[in-house]
Amino acid sequence: MCAPGRQSATATPAAPARPATAAEALAALEGALDYLNEANAASWPAAAQASCLKALERAGSKHTAARAAVLAAFTAQDGCQDDGQRSAHGWLTWQTAVTAGAAAGAVGWVRRIAAHPAVGRALTAGEISASWAREICRWTDRLPADKREDADAILLGAAAGGADLACLAGLAEEMHRRSCPPDGGDDGFDDRSLRLDRTFRGAGRVDGDLTPECAAALAAVLEALGQKAGPEDERTRRQRDHDALEEVWKVIRAANAYIDRQAPWALNRTDKPRMGTVLRVLADTLRVIATVLQPFMPDSMRKMLDQLGVAADQRQLAALDTPLPDSTPLPPPQGVFPRYIETSK
Repeated sequence: MCAPGRQSATATPAAPARPATAAEALAALEGALDYLNEANAASWPAAAQASCLKALERAGSKHTAARAAVLAAFTAQDGCQDDGQRSAHGWLTWQTAVTAGAAAGAVGWVRRIAAHPAVGRALTAGEISASWAREICRWTDRLPADKREDADAILLGAAAGGADLACLAGLAEEMHRRSCPPDGGDDGFDDRSLRLDRTFRGAGRVDGDLTPECAAALAAVLEALGQKAGPEDERTRRQRDHDALEEVWKVIRAANAYIDRQAPWALNRTDKPRMGTVLRVLADTLRVIATVLQPFMPDSMRKMLDQLGVAADQRQLAALDTPLPDSTPLPPPQGVFPRYIETSK
């Protein structure tokens, strides 16, 4: 077997004649994929399987570049409007039957290659995978505009020389450190985002780009709440990470049920000591919820922790087991979220 990322030394068959038209090219593409789909890959030797997988990955890179080029030309000619669509995104979801996320990904590559022509050329040549190319673009987008072209060239050259993704990330971080002043007030993450796509029967899929601080906080939450329940717990790491987030919302639902059952507004008239206990439990529960949800709702959770009188040095996960001190002074109450009022249609 050859080393990861290296081409096999075995000879490859001569390439067939280049297609003369787009129609011929697409027919050849489909014919090649039909052959591979119908072939008995299990009968191939491991070396042939490895060569095929590498060639498919190179083809995937070229596909990404080709689709972006065609989509850019199609958009420039307002082709989507001929079918009654106002955007390439809408046209793709309607005419090619892809999800909104997949359409956004295709449109994103058009913009990405326009901003990173060297990356586009590397994809066209099949010299880098689409996933690595996306990472390189994301890293160099953090740099000043006049540094990005050189940074792309450096990272692409390092990748071609055999650097792995971790090495490329370290190199990108070093370029960012040297190019961006530490006190400039720019965290380099104007493109930070979180997207939730709803799928079949209310299920969802999450995708996003997190700041280092948010990523670290989220990792801490998942680590704290995603531990194995015992030796009989057979969930995978990813399943436990999923369930960790669900645990937070179970606590929120339990807190809602608790306040409905205890009705502290009624206890104010009949049992004030009990009312104080109920409110204390709710305050500490809200403190835990707000602490855990800081990576997802930083501004709102900061306001909630301020309202609860939680000290700045007590807002880390390590302080979850430390209850609010007795007689903690609270500021004048202010709303954290706008009040929802359901209106009749």
